[in-house]
Amino acid sequence: MRDATQIKRDGSTRVSVKVTNSGTRAGDEVVQMYVHPKVSSVAQPVLRLAGFERVSLKPGQTKTINFAVGAEQLAVGNREMQRVV
Repeated sequence: MRDATQIKRDGSTRVSVKVTNSGTRAGDEVVQMYVHPKVSSVAQPVLRLAGFERVSLKPGQTKTINFAVGAEQLAVGNREMQRVV
């Protein structure tokens, strides 16, 4: 789930994911969010880690993990080595 499909340069949005422990034992999981630039003037990694959160879950438990997505997660370096969104 996400709040908005477009955000302003100084804005942000929220991305949410539900994580469920389908096993029979309690456990920890590191939920990771990756971003991928569609367009860039210089080569970029295919995926870039933009956020993560460790969550502990009991058997059968579900938690919603929220990530804030703003310019700092989406910015890339251009040819002049300046961060741009």
